[in-house]
Amino acid sequence: MKILGIAGSPRKNGNSTLLLKEALRSAEQEGAETELILLREKDITPCDGCWTCFKTYKCHIKDDMQEIYQKLEAADGLIIGSPTHISSVSSICQAFLERSRCLIRMKEEDEVFVHSDKVSLLMGKPGGSIVTGRRRGVQTALEVLNFFLLMHRMVLTHAGVAGFCQSTKPGAIKDEDKYAVEMAAELGRAVVTYARKLTADRTGSVLEKA
Repeated sequence: MKILGIAGSPRKNGNSTLLLKEALRSAEQEGAETELILLREKDITPCDGCWTCFKTYKCHIKDDMQEIYQKLEAADGLIIGSPTHISSVSSICQAFLERSRCLIRMKEEDEVFVHSDKVSLLMGKPGGSIVTGRRRGVQTALEVLNFFLLMHRMVLTHAGVAGFCQSTKPGAIKDEDKYAVEMAAELGRAVVTYARKLTADRTGSVLEKA
């Protein structure tokens, strides 16, 4: 079982990344294999709005997102974290969210794309969100990430973790919001629990049809 973590902080050792690492550590304790992708180290060009992915299901931009697409599809669960920037997620995290559009397939009728029939390659996988900030705008940023998971028809395993920290010093979240650290660990366990249950359900369905 593989749980993928996506860190949207542009800062090295950012507090949202710290909470994400705590969630992945907890997932490993539950027996899962984990991988952390630091978006700050990747070449990710913002979406240019060409919308060709509506028909091709591929993004024409050749950068590090091409490899990330493969990792997203192969993962059994996803946890994504970001700091709060102007009441939303960071710019590199937003670029990641927008570029995930090509993972969604929608039915086309007379040049009109029917959203009710959309299916994502992430559909049915468990996911969770983590954000950090001083206070203002944190809930809005969390909603952005949760909406991303729901847009891909993933299973929300947790309401999400909102860590509050007045200091921007790396690691400060551990002292200023110990509850957030505990909740991040809880989120990691929840994603693994759901991933295991959903995998068992899919296997059972296959066996019943055999």
